[in-house]
Amino acid sequence: MKKRVTSLVLLLVMLLSSMAPSCAQKSNSEPKDTSAAVQNESVNTELTSSDQHTGVIRDDLPDADFNGYKFRIFSYVFIGRELGEYITYEELTGDVVNDALYNSTIAVEDRFNCDISIIRNSEDIASLVKSSVNAGDDAFDIQIGHDCNTANLSKEGMFINLFDVPQFNFEKPWWPKRTVENLSILDKLYIASSYLSFCGLHYTRVLVINKDKMEEMNMEMPYQMVLDGKWTLDEMIAMVENAAMDLDGNGKMDKEDFYGFATGDQTWYCMQDSVDLAPYKKDKYGIVSLSIDLNKADKYVEKIRYLINDSGSYTTDGMFGVEPFRQGRALMAYSILQDVYDTYRESEIRYGIIPTPKFDENQKEYISSCTDTFWAIPVTAYNNLDKIGTIVEALSCENYNNVIPAYFETALSKKLADAPEDAAMLNLIRDTRTIGFAYAFSMPFANIVADTVNSKKEFASYYASKEKQAMKSVEKLMEQYEEIE
Repeated sequence: MKKRVTSLVLLLVMLLSSMAPSCAQKSNSEPKDTSAAVQNESVNTELTSSDQHTGVIRDDLPDADFNGYKFRIFSYVFIGRELGEYITYEELTGDVVNDALYNSTIAVEDRFNCDISIIRNSEDIASLVKSSVNAGDDAFDIQIGHDCNTANLSKEGMFINLFDVPQFNFEKPWWPKRTVENLSILDKLYIASSYLSFCGLHYTRVLVINKDKMEEMNMEMPYQMVLDGKWTLDEMIAMVENAAMDLDGNGKMDKEDFYGFATGDQTWYCMQDSVDLAPYKKDKYGIVSLSIDLNKADKYVEKIRYLINDSGSYTTDGMFGVEPFRQGRALMAYSILQDVYDTYRESEIRYGIIPTPKFDENQKEYISSCTDTFWAIPVTAYNNLDKIGTIVEALSCENYNNVIPAYFETALSKKLADAPEDAAMLNLIRDTRTIGFAYAFSMPFANIVADTVNSKKEFASYYASKEKQAMKSVEKLMEQYEEIE
Protein backbone atom coordinates (compact mmCIF):
# COMPACT_ATOMS: atom_id res chain seq x y z
CA MET A 1 0.00 0.00 0.00
CA LYS A 2 1.39 3.37 -1.02
CA LYS A 3 1.86 5.94 1.67
CA ARG A 4 -0.57 8.80 1.00
CA VAL A 5 1.54 11.81 1.88
CA THR A 6 0.09 14.34 4.32
CA SER A 7 3.01 16.64 4.99
CA LEU A 8 2.62 20.09 3.50
CA VAL A 9 5.83 19.93 1.48
CA LEU A 10 5.15 16.59 -0.16
CA LEU A 11 1.53 17.49 -0.75
CA LEU A 12 2.68 20.56 -2.62
CA VAL A 13 4.92 18.38 -4.79
CA MET A 14 1.94 16.24 -5.69
CA LEU A 15 -0.26 19.23 -6.46
CA LEU A 16 2.33 20.74 -8.75
CA SER A 17 2.78 17.42 -10.49
CA SER A 18 -0.96 17.03 -10.96
CA MET A 19 -1.06 20.28 -12.91
CA ALA A 20 0.58 18.46 -15.83
CA PRO A 21 -1.97 16.98 -18.27
CA SER A 22 -2.66 13.30 -17.58
CA CYS A 23 -3.08 10.53 -20.11
CA ALA A 24 -6.85 10.71 -19.73
CA GLN A 25 -7.07 14.40 -20.64
CA LYS A 26 -7.76 15.69 -24.12
CA SER A 27 -5.82 18.40 -25.89
CA ASN A 28 -6.85 21.04 -28.38
CA SER A 29 -3.68 20.50 -30.36
CA GLU A 30 -2.23 17.47 -32.11
CA PRO A 31 0.96 15.92 -30.73
CA LYS A 32 4.08 17.38 -32.27
CA ASP A 33 6.11 15.03 -34.46
CA THR A 34 9.48 15.63 -32.88
CA SER A 35 10.68 12.07 -33.27
CA ALA A 36 14.20 11.62 -34.53
CA ALA A 37 13.01 8.60 -36.49
CA VAL A 38 13.48 10.52 -39.74
CA GLN A 39 17.14 9.85 -39.28
CA ASN A 40 18.65 10.34 -42.70
CA GLU A 41 17.56 13.96 -42.85
CA SER A 42 18.88 16.80 -40.72
CA VAL A 43 16.48 17.50 -37.85
CA ASN A 44 15.89 20.54 -35.71
CA THR A 45 18.50 20.49 -32.95
CA GLU A 46 16.37 22.84 -30.88
CA LEU A 47 14.14 19.92 -29.88
CA THR A 48 13.89 19.06 -26.22
CA SER A 49 12.70 15.81 -24.74
CA SER A 50 9.62 17.60 -23.44
CA ASP A 51 8.34 18.27 -26.98
CA GLN A 52 6.78 14.81 -27.21
CA HIS A 53 5.99 14.62 -23.52
CA THR A 54 3.51 17.43 -23.00
CA GLY A 55 0.73 15.15 -21.76
CA VAL A 56 -1.07 15.12 -25.12
CA ILE A 57 -0.20 11.49 -25.93
CA ARG A 58 -3.25 9.77 -24.47
CA ASP A 59 -4.12 6.13 -23.95
CA ASP A 60 -7.71 6.48 -25.33
CA LEU A 61 -9.04 4.14 -22.62
CA PRO A 62 -12.54 4.67 -21.22
CA ASP A 63 -12.70 5.39 -17.52
CA ALA A 64 -13.88 2.54 -15.29
CA ASP A 65 -14.39 1.68 -11.64
CA PHE A 66 -12.54 -1.50 -10.60
CA ASN A 67 -13.86 -1.39 -7.02
CA GLY A 68 -10.46 -1.38 -5.33
CA TYR A 69 -8.96 -4.15 -7.49
CA LYS A 70 -5.52 -5.15 -6.21
CA PHE A 71 -3.10 -5.18 -9.16
CA ARG A 72 -0.06 -7.26 -8.19
CA ILE A 73 3.43 -7.09 -9.73
CA PHE A 74 5.56 -10.21 -9.05
CA SER A 75 9.15 -8.99 -8.69
CA TYR A 76 12.60 -9.54 -7.20
CA VAL A 77 15.87 -7.65 -6.70
CA PHE A 78 18.20 -7.74 -9.71
CA ILE A 79 21.45 -5.73 -10.03
CA GLY A 80 20.65 -3.78 -6.88
CA ARG A 81 17.08 -2.71 -7.67
CA GLU A 82 13.66 -4.16 -7.01
CA LEU A 83 12.43 -4.74 -10.56
CA GLY A 84 8.86 -3.70 -9.78
CA GLU A 85 10.24 -0.27 -8.89
CA TYR A 86 10.99 0.32 -12.56
CA ILE A 87 7.17 0.34 -12.95
CA THR A 88 5.81 1.87 -9.75
CA TYR A 89 7.01 3.48 -6.53
CA GLU A 90 5.17 3.39 -3.25
CA GLU A 91 6.03 6.77 -1.72
CA LEU A 92 7.40 10.21 -2.46
CA THR A 93 11.09 10.46 -1.58
CA GLY A 94 12.37 13.59 -3.33
CA ASP A 95 14.06 11.53 -6.06
CA VAL A 96 12.63 12.91 -9.30
CA VAL A 97 12.30 9.58 -11.09
CA ASN A 98 10.83 7.69 -8.15
CA ASP A 99 8.43 10.54 -7.48
CA ALA A 100 7.34 10.53 -11.14
CA LEU A 101 6.65 6.79 -10.82
CA TYR A 102 4.65 7.43 -7.65
CA ASN A 103 2.57 10.20 -9.20
CA SER A 104 1.88 8.11 -12.32
CA THR A 105 0.70 5.26 -10.11
CA ILE A 106 -1.58 7.52 -8.04
CA ALA A 107 -3.13 8.90 -11.25
CA VAL A 108 -4.01 5.41 -12.48
CA GLU A 109 -5.23 4.25 -9.06
CA ASP A 110 -7.51 7.27 -8.68
CA ARG A 111 -8.79 7.00 -12.25
CA PHE A 112 -9.74 3.31 -12.04
CA ASN A 113 -10.21 2.79 -8.29
CA CYS A 114 -7.50 0.15 -8.01
CA ASP A 115 -4.45 -0.50 -5.86
CA ILE A 116 -1.08 -1.20 -7.50
CA SER A 117 1.48 -3.08 -5.41
CA ILE A 118 4.67 -5.13 -5.63
CA ILE A 119 5.06 -8.71 -4.42
CA ARG A 120 8.72 -8.80 -3.43
CA ASN A 121 11.01 -11.84 -3.56
CA SER A 122 14.64 -12.38 -2.66
CA GLU A 123 15.47 -14.66 -5.59
CA ASP A 124 14.99 -14.96 -9.33
CA ILE A 125 11.29 -15.60 -9.71
CA ALA A 126 11.35 -17.78 -12.85
CA SER A 127 10.91 -21.06 -10.98
CA LEU A 128 8.29 -19.47 -8.70
CA VAL A 129 6.31 -18.22 -11.71
CA LYS A 130 6.41 -21.67 -13.29
CA SER A 131 5.28 -23.40 -10.09
CA SER A 132 2.47 -20.88 -9.55
CA VAL A 133 1.13 -21.14 -13.10
CA ASN A 134 1.34 -24.93 -13.18
CA ALA A 135 -0.60 -25.02 -9.90
CA GLY A 136 -3.29 -22.75 -11.38
CA ASP A 137 -2.80 -20.11 -8.69
CA ASP A 138 -4.13 -16.61 -9.24
CA ALA A 139 -1.11 -15.22 -7.40
CA PHE A 140 -0.15 -12.15 -9.46
CA ASP A 141 -1.23 -10.04 -12.44
CA ILE A 142 2.10 -9.47 -14.15
CA GLN A 143 5.63 -10.67 -13.52
CA ILE A 144 8.81 -8.73 -14.22
CA GLY A 145 11.99 -10.78 -14.38
CA HIS A 146 15.33 -11.44 -16.09
CA ASP A 147 14.90 -11.12 -19.85
CA CYS A 148 16.26 -14.49 -21.00
CA ASN A 149 14.65 -16.38 -18.10
CA THR A 150 11.29 -14.80 -18.89
CA ALA A 151 11.71 -15.62 -22.58
CA ASN A 152 12.39 -19.24 -21.65
CA LEU A 153 9.14 -19.33 -19.65
CA SER A 154 7.28 -18.01 -22.70
CA LYS A 155 8.25 -21.16 -24.62
CA GLU A 156 6.39 -23.27 -22.04
CA GLY A 157 3.00 -21.60 -22.37
CA MET A 158 3.18 -19.67 -19.10
CA PHE A 159 1.90 -16.36 -20.46
CA ILE A 160 -1.01 -14.71 -22.28
CA ASN A 161 -0.54 -13.50 -25.85
CA LEU A 162 -0.32 -9.71 -25.48
CA PHE A 163 -1.76 -9.27 -28.98
CA ASP A 164 -5.01 -10.68 -27.55
CA VAL A 165 -5.33 -7.95 -24.91
CA PRO A 166 -7.84 -5.50 -26.42
CA GLN A 167 -6.68 -2.53 -24.33
CA PHE A 168 -3.14 -2.64 -25.73
CA ASN A 169 -2.62 -0.18 -28.59
CA PHE A 170 0.67 -1.10 -30.24
CA GLU A 171 0.62 2.11 -32.29
CA LYS A 172 1.32 4.10 -29.12
CA PRO A 173 4.93 5.15 -28.47
CA TRP A 174 5.19 3.25 -25.20
CA TRP A 175 5.29 0.09 -27.35
CA PRO A 176 8.64 0.37 -29.25
CA LYS A 177 7.86 -1.01 -32.71
CA ARG A 178 11.11 -2.83 -33.42
CA THR A 179 11.04 -4.41 -29.96
CA VAL A 180 7.49 -5.67 -30.47
CA GLU A 181 8.55 -7.15 -33.81
CA ASN A 182 11.66 -8.80 -32.37
CA LEU A 183 9.87 -10.42 -29.44
CA SER A 184 6.90 -11.78 -31.39
CA ILE A 185 6.83 -15.18 -33.09
CA LEU A 186 3.96 -16.62 -35.17
CA ASP A 187 1.86 -13.55 -34.34
CA LYS A 188 2.27 -14.32 -30.65
CA LEU A 189 3.79 -11.87 -28.18
CA TYR A 190 4.17 -13.36 -24.74
CA ILE A 191 6.87 -11.08 -23.31
CA ALA A 192 7.24 -7.31 -23.38
CA SER A 193 10.01 -4.74 -23.27
CA SER A 194 8.00 -1.53 -23.22
CA TYR A 195 7.83 1.84 -21.48
CA LEU A 196 5.57 0.44 -18.76
CA SER A 197 9.01 0.07 -17.15
CA PHE A 198 12.01 2.34 -17.63
CA CYS A 199 14.41 -0.58 -17.13
CA GLY A 200 14.94 -1.13 -20.87
CA LEU A 201 15.91 2.51 -21.28
CA HIS A 202 18.15 2.26 -18.20
CA TYR A 203 19.91 -0.74 -19.79
CA THR A 204 20.25 0.79 -23.27
CA ARG A 205 23.79 0.86 -24.68
CA VAL A 206 25.03 4.28 -25.73
CA LEU A 207 28.26 6.07 -26.50
CA VAL A 208 29.32 8.58 -23.87
CA ILE A 209 31.95 11.13 -24.97
CA ASN A 210 34.24 13.32 -22.87
CA LYS A 211 33.59 16.81 -24.27
CA ASP A 212 36.62 18.44 -22.66
CA LYS A 213 38.97 15.87 -24.20
CA MET A 214 37.29 16.36 -27.56
CA GLU A 215 38.03 20.09 -27.35
CA GLU A 216 41.64 19.47 -26.25
CA MET A 217 42.12 17.27 -29.33
CA ASN A 218 40.45 19.84 -31.63
CA MET A 219 37.70 17.38 -32.48
CA GLU A 220 34.00 18.14 -32.93
CA MET A 221 31.23 16.26 -31.21
CA PRO A 222 29.57 14.20 -33.97
CA TYR A 223 26.07 15.57 -33.34
CA GLN A 224 25.48 16.77 -36.89
CA MET A 225 26.93 13.57 -38.29
CA VAL A 226 24.37 11.64 -36.24
CA LEU A 227 21.49 13.88 -37.30
CA ASP A 228 22.52 13.59 -40.96
CA GLY A 229 22.50 9.78 -40.74
CA LYS A 230 26.28 9.56 -41.30
CA TRP A 231 27.44 8.35 -37.89
CA THR A 232 28.93 4.95 -38.79
CA LEU A 233 31.23 2.31 -37.31
CA ASP A 234 34.11 3.52 -39.48
CA GLU A 235 33.62 7.11 -38.30
CA MET A 236 33.65 5.97 -34.68
CA ILE A 237 36.86 3.96 -35.10
CA ALA A 238 38.55 6.83 -36.93
CA MET A 239 37.65 9.17 -34.06
CA VAL A 240 39.13 7.00 -31.32
CA GLU A 241 42.08 5.21 -32.92
CA ASN A 242 44.56 8.08 -32.59
CA ALA A 243 43.47 9.24 -29.14
CA ALA A 244 45.71 6.98 -27.03
CA MET A 245 48.31 8.70 -24.83
CA ASP A 246 51.08 7.13 -22.73
CA LEU A 247 50.50 9.36 -19.72
CA ASP A 248 52.98 7.71 -17.37
CA GLY A 249 55.72 7.63 -20.02
CA ASN A 250 56.67 4.00 -19.45
CA GLY A 251 56.52 3.16 -23.15
CA LYS A 252 53.49 0.91 -22.95
CA MET A 253 49.74 1.30 -22.62
CA ASP A 254 48.48 0.26 -19.20
CA LYS A 255 45.76 1.17 -16.72
CA GLU A 256 47.28 4.58 -15.98
CA ASP A 257 47.11 5.76 -19.58
CA PHE A 258 44.48 7.45 -21.77
CA TYR A 259 42.46 5.50 -24.33
CA GLY A 260 40.14 6.40 -27.16
CA PHE A 261 37.56 3.69 -26.53
CA ALA A 262 36.53 1.93 -23.32
CA THR A 263 33.93 -0.77 -22.84
CA GLY A 264 33.23 -3.96 -20.91
CA ASP A 265 32.22 -7.55 -21.54
CA GLN A 266 28.43 -6.97 -21.64
CA THR A 267 28.26 -4.80 -24.74
CA TRP A 268 29.14 -6.55 -27.99
CA TYR A 269 25.90 -8.49 -28.45
CA CYS A 270 24.09 -5.16 -28.26
CA MET A 271 26.38 -3.49 -30.79
CA GLN A 272 25.73 -6.41 -33.14
CA ASP A 273 22.02 -5.57 -33.07
CA SER A 274 22.74 -1.84 -33.42
CA VAL A 275 24.65 -2.35 -36.67
CA ASP A 276 21.60 -4.30 -37.92
CA LEU A 277 23.36 -7.64 -38.06
CA ALA A 278 20.45 -9.88 -37.10
CA PRO A 279 21.23 -13.58 -37.53
CA TYR A 280 17.56 -14.48 -38.02
CA LYS A 281 14.64 -13.06 -39.97
CA LYS A 282 10.87 -13.43 -39.77
CA ASP A 283 8.39 -13.45 -42.63
CA LYS A 284 5.00 -11.75 -42.56
CA TYR A 285 3.54 -14.71 -40.66
CA GLY A 286 6.19 -14.48 -37.93
CA ILE A 287 7.98 -17.64 -39.08
CA VAL A 288 11.65 -17.51 -38.07
CA SER A 289 14.56 -18.66 -40.23
CA LEU A 290 18.35 -18.43 -40.08
CA SER A 291 19.44 -15.60 -42.36
CA ILE A 292 22.71 -13.86 -41.58
CA ASP A 293 24.50 -11.61 -44.06
CA LEU A 294 27.81 -13.49 -44.15
CA ASN A 295 29.72 -10.77 -45.99
CA LYS A 296 28.53 -8.05 -43.64
CA ALA A 297 29.23 -10.24 -40.59
CA ASP A 298 32.77 -10.90 -41.78
CA LYS A 299 33.40 -7.16 -42.28
CA TYR A 300 31.93 -6.37 -38.88
CA VAL A 301 34.18 -8.91 -37.15
CA GLU A 302 37.23 -7.46 -38.88
CA LYS A 303 36.34 -3.90 -37.89
CA ILE A 304 35.88 -4.82 -34.22
CA ARG A 305 39.00 -7.00 -34.30
CA TYR A 306 40.94 -3.98 -35.51
CA LEU A 307 39.43 -1.75 -32.80
CA ILE A 308 40.23 -4.24 -30.04
CA ASN A 309 43.58 -5.62 -31.15
CA ASP A 310 45.22 -3.14 -33.50
CA SER A 311 43.93 0.39 -32.91
CA GLY A 312 46.13 0.83 -29.84
CA SER A 313 43.37 2.83 -28.19
CA TYR A 314 41.05 0.21 -26.71
CA THR A 315 40.62 -0.75 -23.07
CA THR A 316 38.12 -2.97 -21.31
CA ASP A 317 36.95 -2.91 -17.72
CA GLY A 318 34.24 -4.89 -15.94
CA MET A 319 30.78 -5.07 -17.46
CA PHE A 320 30.65 -1.68 -19.19
CA GLY A 321 34.01 0.08 -18.97
CA VAL A 322 32.83 2.53 -16.33
CA GLU A 323 36.02 3.29 -14.42
CA PRO A 324 38.33 4.43 -17.27
CA PHE A 325 35.74 6.96 -18.43
CA ARG A 326 34.76 8.09 -14.93
CA GLN A 327 38.43 8.73 -14.14
CA GLY A 328 38.88 10.79 -17.30
CA ARG A 329 41.09 8.17 -18.97
CA ALA A 330 38.93 7.51 -22.03
CA LEU A 331 37.65 9.69 -24.83
CA MET A 332 34.60 7.52 -25.39
CA ALA A 333 32.83 4.74 -23.49
CA TYR A 334 30.43 2.25 -25.05
CA SER A 335 28.40 1.97 -21.92
CA ILE A 336 24.88 1.80 -20.55
CA LEU A 337 22.53 4.64 -19.61
CA GLN A 338 22.39 3.27 -16.09
CA ASP A 339 26.08 4.13 -15.68
CA VAL A 340 25.39 7.68 -16.83
CA TYR A 341 22.54 7.89 -14.33
CA ASP A 342 24.41 6.28 -11.42
CA THR A 343 28.04 7.27 -12.00
CA TYR A 344 28.96 9.73 -14.73
CA ARG A 345 26.53 12.48 -13.73
CA GLU A 346 28.14 12.49 -10.27
CA SER A 347 31.66 12.72 -11.71
CA GLU A 348 33.61 15.77 -12.86
CA ILE A 349 33.41 14.68 -16.50
CA ARG A 350 31.56 16.96 -18.92
CA TYR A 351 30.01 14.43 -21.26
CA GLY A 352 27.67 14.03 -24.19
CA ILE A 353 25.61 11.00 -25.17
CA ILE A 354 25.14 9.77 -28.73
CA PRO A 355 23.61 6.59 -30.19
CA THR A 356 25.57 3.53 -31.24
CA PRO A 357 26.71 4.02 -34.85
CA LYS A 358 25.23 2.41 -37.94
CA PHE A 359 27.24 -0.22 -39.78
CA ASP A 360 27.44 2.14 -42.78
CA GLU A 361 25.33 4.83 -44.41
CA ASN A 362 23.24 2.20 -46.21
CA GLN A 363 21.69 1.22 -42.87
CA LYS A 364 18.27 2.87 -42.83
CA GLU A 365 18.11 3.90 -39.19
CA TYR A 366 19.97 3.92 -35.92
CA ILE A 367 19.18 1.06 -33.56
CA SER A 368 19.67 1.61 -29.84
CA SER A 369 19.98 -1.93 -28.56
CA CYS A 370 19.38 -2.79 -24.93
CA THR A 371 18.81 -5.55 -22.46
CA ASP A 372 15.79 -5.46 -20.18
CA THR A 373 13.75 -7.21 -17.52
CA PHE A 374 10.71 -8.45 -19.45
CA TRP A 375 7.22 -8.31 -18.07
CA ALA A 376 4.44 -10.77 -18.91
CA ILE A 377 0.89 -11.70 -17.91
CA PRO A 378 0.43 -15.26 -16.59
CA VAL A 379 -2.31 -17.44 -18.08
CA THR A 380 -3.75 -17.77 -14.57
CA ALA A 381 -4.74 -14.08 -14.74
CA TYR A 382 -7.09 -14.53 -17.71
CA ASN A 383 -10.31 -13.91 -15.77
CA ASN A 384 -9.06 -10.44 -14.81
CA LEU A 385 -7.63 -9.59 -18.22
CA ASP A 386 -9.81 -6.52 -18.87
CA LYS A 387 -8.70 -4.94 -15.61
CA ILE A 388 -5.05 -5.92 -16.13
CA GLY A 389 -5.01 -4.68 -19.72
CA THR A 390 -6.55 -1.36 -18.72
CA ILE A 391 -4.21 -0.77 -15.78
CA VAL A 392 -1.08 -1.76 -17.72
CA GLU A 393 -1.96 0.42 -20.73
CA ALA A 394 -2.88 3.41 -18.55
CA LEU A 395 0.26 3.09 -16.44
CA SER A 396 2.37 2.70 -19.60
CA CYS A 397 0.94 5.97 -20.86
CA GLU A 398 1.56 7.77 -17.56
CA ASN A 399 5.12 6.45 -17.26
CA TYR A 400 5.96 7.33 -20.84
CA ASN A 401 4.63 10.86 -20.47
CA ASN A 402 5.99 11.54 -16.98
CA VAL A 403 8.78 9.16 -15.97
CA ILE A 404 10.83 9.25 -19.19
CA PRO A 405 11.11 13.07 -19.23
CA ALA A 406 12.00 13.04 -15.53
CA TYR A 407 14.70 10.50 -16.30
CA PHE A 408 16.10 12.54 -19.21
CA GLU A 409 15.51 16.13 -18.27
CA THR A 410 16.26 16.08 -14.57
CA ALA A 411 18.50 13.12 -13.91
CA LEU A 412 20.70 13.32 -17.00
CA SER A 413 20.52 16.81 -18.44
CA LYS A 414 22.41 18.50 -15.59
CA LYS A 415 25.56 17.55 -17.49
CA LEU A 416 23.99 17.94 -20.95
CA ALA A 417 22.73 21.51 -20.77
CA ASP A 418 25.63 23.04 -22.71
CA ALA A 419 24.47 21.73 -26.10
CA PRO A 420 20.88 21.72 -27.44
CA GLU A 421 21.79 18.74 -29.62
CA ASP A 422 22.02 16.53 -26.55
CA ALA A 423 18.24 16.53 -26.17
CA ALA A 424 17.84 15.38 -29.78
CA MET A 425 20.32 12.57 -29.11
CA LEU A 426 18.30 11.37 -26.12
CA ASN A 427 15.07 11.52 -28.15
CA LEU A 428 16.72 9.47 -30.87
CA ILE A 429 17.90 6.83 -28.39
CA ARG A 430 14.45 6.66 -26.77
CA ASP A 431 12.64 6.27 -30.09
CA THR A 432 14.97 3.61 -31.52
CA ARG A 433 15.34 1.41 -28.45
CA THR A 434 15.08 -2.30 -29.14
CA ILE A 435 16.21 -5.69 -27.90
CA GLY A 436 17.73 -8.35 -30.13
CA PHE A 437 15.77 -11.48 -30.98
CA ALA A 438 18.83 -13.75 -30.87
CA TYR A 439 19.84 -12.42 -27.45
CA ALA A 440 16.36 -12.55 -25.95
CA PHE A 441 15.76 -16.16 -26.95
CA SER A 442 19.35 -17.34 -26.27
CA MET A 443 19.97 -18.34 -29.89
CA PRO A 444 23.30 -19.19 -31.56
CA PHE A 445 25.09 -16.25 -33.26
CA ALA A 446 23.76 -13.80 -30.66
CA ASN A 447 27.31 -12.57 -29.92
CA ILE A 448 29.61 -13.16 -32.87
CA VAL A 449 32.31 -10.81 -31.56
CA ALA A 450 32.77 -12.78 -28.34
CA ASP A 451 32.78 -16.01 -30.33
CA THR A 452 35.28 -14.87 -32.97
CA VAL A 453 37.39 -11.87 -31.98
CA ASN A 454 38.22 -13.10 -28.49
CA SER A 455 38.87 -16.64 -29.71
CA LYS A 456 40.68 -15.45 -32.86
CA LYS A 457 38.40 -17.56 -35.06
CA GLU A 458 37.74 -16.58 -38.66
CA PHE A 459 34.08 -15.86 -39.23
CA ALA A 460 33.58 -18.34 -42.09
CA SER A 461 34.79 -21.32 -40.08
CA TYR A 462 32.91 -20.14 -37.00
CA TYR A 463 29.67 -19.87 -38.99
CA ALA A 464 30.13 -23.32 -40.51
CA SER A 465 30.64 -24.84 -37.06
CA LYS A 466 27.42 -23.28 -35.69
CA GLU A 467 25.06 -23.39 -38.68
CA LYS A 468 23.41 -26.76 -37.96
CA GLN A 469 23.02 -25.92 -34.28
CA ALA A 470 21.34 -22.62 -35.18
CA MET A 471 18.92 -24.29 -37.59
CA LYS A 472 17.98 -26.87 -34.97
CA SER A 473 17.45 -24.08 -32.42
CA VAL A 474 15.08 -22.31 -34.81
CA GLU A 475 13.18 -25.51 -35.48
CA LYS A 476 12.78 -26.22 -31.77
CA LEU A 477 11.67 -22.66 -30.97
CA MET A 478 9.05 -22.75 -33.72
CA GLU A 479 7.74 -26.10 -32.49
CA GLN A 480 7.45 -24.75 -28.95
CA TYR A 481 5.48 -21.69 -30.05
CA GLU A 482 3.26 -23.69 -32.41
CA GLU A 483 2.26 -25.99 -29.53
CA ILE A 484 1.08 -23.14 -27.30
CA GLU A 485 -2.71 -22.67 -27.48
